[in-house]
Amino acid sequence: MLKPGDTFFLNDATSPGDGHLYFVACVDPVEGALILNFTTHKPGGDESRTFEASEHEWMKWKTRVGYEYAQIKNAEEFERLEKSEIDRKLAALTPQQLRKIQQRGISADDSTARMIRMFSRALNPSPPSAPSQPSGR
Repeated sequence: MLKPGDTFFLNDATSPGDGHLYFVACVDPVEGALILNFTTHKPGGDESRTFEASEHEWMKWKTRVGYEYAQIKNAEEFERLEKSEIDRKLAALTPQQLRKIQQRGISADDSTARMIRMFSRALNPSPPSAPSQPSGR
């Protein structure tokens, strides 16, 4: 079962000639999953979406998360992806890398579609803030 942070390449039947590394950003067994991919870094872009070479076994150069290419897969599409569309899996993202993507990138990047932000927030709510302390009056 694919889980958040799992990385993979799509097979040629699904996405011919696509050399991007995809990953599961968040998943819900009923609602489906948010799938993102890594793509070439563009100088002058938002550095919060950037990963340095060697932060993952696949990364050989500076890379960025392609938030603008995000895909929401419903539960049926996610199951099909897992069963028949993946060519090969690579090492999963670390919890810290996944948190960077979920908390800083998806919600902050201007190219992330509104629907993608809403889906991500629903599956990854922000941690509750500390309760306010009563004033000592």
